[in-house]
Amino acid sequence: MMQMAKLVSEELAILSLFWDVQPIPFASALRGPTPFAEDVSWNIHEWEWGS
Repeated sequence: MMQMAKLVSEELAILSLFWDVQPIPFASALRGPTPFAEDVSWNIHEWEWGS
Protein backbone atom coordinates (compact mmCIF):
# COMPACT_ATOMS: atom_id res chain seq x y z
CA MET A 1 0.00 0.00 0.00
CA MET A 2 2.80 2.40 0.86
CA GLN A 3 4.64 1.72 -2.42
CA MET A 4 1.42 2.40 -4.33
CA ALA A 5 0.89 5.68 -2.45
CA LYS A 6 4.47 6.73 -3.16
CA LEU A 7 4.14 5.89 -6.86
CA VAL A 8 0.86 7.80 -7.14
CA SER A 9 2.25 10.85 -5.35
CA GLU A 10 5.45 10.95 -7.42
CA GLU A 11 4.26 9.92 -10.88
CA LEU A 12 0.64 11.05 -11.24
CA ALA A 13 -0.67 14.59 -11.33
CA ILE A 14 -3.56 13.97 -8.94
CA LEU A 15 -4.33 14.66 -5.33
CA SER A 16 -6.33 11.97 -3.58
CA LEU A 17 -8.57 13.27 -0.83
CA PHE A 18 -9.58 9.86 0.48
CA TRP A 19 -7.92 6.45 0.85
CA ASP A 20 -10.16 3.50 1.64
CA VAL A 21 -7.86 1.77 4.12
CA GLN A 22 -9.22 -1.21 6.01
CA PRO A 23 -6.51 -2.84 8.16
CA ILE A 24 -7.11 -6.51 8.86
CA PRO A 25 -5.02 -7.69 11.82
CA PHE A 26 -4.46 -11.41 12.36
CA ALA A 27 -1.87 -13.62 14.03
CA SER A 28 1.15 -14.44 11.87
CA ALA A 29 0.68 -18.17 12.59
CA LEU A 30 -2.80 -18.10 11.02
CA ARG A 31 -2.75 -19.32 7.41
CA GLY A 32 -5.58 -18.44 5.05
CA PRO A 33 -6.83 -14.86 5.44
CA THR A 34 -6.75 -13.01 2.12
CA PRO A 35 -6.69 -9.26 2.76
CA PHE A 36 -7.61 -8.36 -0.83
CA ALA A 37 -10.84 -10.34 -0.89
CA GLU A 38 -14.10 -8.38 -0.73
CA ASP A 39 -14.98 -10.24 2.48
CA VAL A 40 -11.84 -11.32 4.34
CA SER A 41 -13.59 -14.28 5.97
CA TRP A 42 -15.11 -15.75 2.79
CA ASN A 43 -12.87 -18.84 3.07
CA ILE A 44 -12.68 -19.11 6.86
CA HIS A 45 -13.44 -22.85 6.67
CA GLU A 46 -10.01 -23.30 4.98
CA TRP A 47 -7.96 -21.38 7.57
CA GLU A 48 -5.51 -23.25 9.76
CA TRP A 49 -2.91 -22.57 12.43
CA GLY A 50 0.72 -22.96 11.36
CA SER A 51 3.81 -23.21 13.51
